[in-house]
Amino acid sequence: VGERIALRRLAIVQGSVVAGYAHNAPVPAMGLSAALVAISSPTVSDDLVAAAKRIAMHVVAAQPRFLQPDLVPQDLLNRERAIIHDQFVDSGKPEHILNKIISSKLNNFVSEHSLSSQVSLVDEEDSKIPISTALQKAHGKDTQLSGFAFFKVGEDSSAADGEKDEV
Repeated sequence: VGERIALRRLAIVQGSVVAGYAHNAPVPAMGLSAALVAISSPTVSDDLVAAAKRIAMHVVAAQPRFLQPDLVPQDLLNRERAIIHDQFVDSGKPEHILNKIISSKLNNFVSEHSLSSQVSLVDEEDSKIPISTALQKAHGKDTQLSGFAFFKVGEDSSAADGEKDEV
């Protein structure tokens, strides 16, 4: 390659199927951003491997931060709640309406940042239901997303915490 390369991030994903996708690859398997997706299932098929690769493509496009909604840290939710509250506090709306708006926006935030809750950006036929639901619909109720990793050239390890640092 001719350049100094330092490994700065490492992720381990485990499942019955692990598939990856590298975006903007100048050569095979070496791109500017990449994702690995792990799926646990009692049966493994070529269709399941293809589904894992499509989900990996989705991860590169959507860049979710968490596997499922219950993994979003409480401190992040509290910060987001404060931001939303500050946006609407001077709106003149009654407190109970303000609380409903905050709750709805917080639920949207969690859904947008959780892979299992996102709708697919890759599969047009499943563009209206969450990825986890589409996966179970196509491959059985025991099929689950078990992990994912997303990497982007130039991002430091703190990027997983929402801070995008150039290195």
